[in-house]
Amino acid sequence: FQLTAVVNRWFPMEFGFKVDDEIINGVGAGHASGVIPAACTVTQAVETGQTRSIVGQKILYANIAHMYARLLSSSDASAVWFINRALLPEIMLMTLPGGTASTPVFLPPGGASGSPYMTLLGKPIIPIEQCQAPATPGDIILTDLNEYLLLTKGGIDAQASIHVRFIYDEMTFRWVYRFDGAPIRNKVLTPYKGGSTATQGPFVILAAS
Repeated sequence: FQLTAVVNRWFPMEFGFKVDDEIINGVGAGHASGVIPAACTVTQAVETGQTRSIVGQKILYANIAHMYARLLSSSDASAVWFINRALLPEIMLMTLPGGTASTPVFLPPGGASGSPYMTLLGKPIIPIEQCQAPATPGDIILTDLNEYLLLTKGGIDAQASIHVRFIYDEMTFRWVYRFDGAPIRNKVLTPYKGGSTATQGPFVILAAS
């Protein structure tokens, strides 16, 4: 019974991890439809000549500004940044070029001794393991999850039995959780007053090169 208490505490956390992964990366067809491969997700190109795998050409402030410009205006109030945690050094060391000196973007008023803001353009920065590897599309996502629909059928059904493997003196555990999810929109949008190439969406990712 002590083992049952332990696994019933930790196994649902793994369920939560996998659900989050489906929301971000799901490919449909037996999986949820995720944010990264969604038809309404905008992929923002990097700057001319930029290759994000090269030191010194990683995430630039220009990338952030252009990603923000591709976000739907209706998503502005509720959008957040999801990032692979390995990108934190790139963001924390990001600078704004100007003249002969560069201005740090991320430092709080007290300098490096203060707690980092963990916001960018006023949007929370949330490191999650489900983001793609650094320098891969989906390693940083500007996203409005109000534009994602998740359906569940009840909660997690947890059952334990001593009968299934009785002759082996083993306890058997079973968990069942039914859910599905997909973005509400099925395509990117062209602004009413904007060029045909400046599409916008509720989810924005950054190209690799």
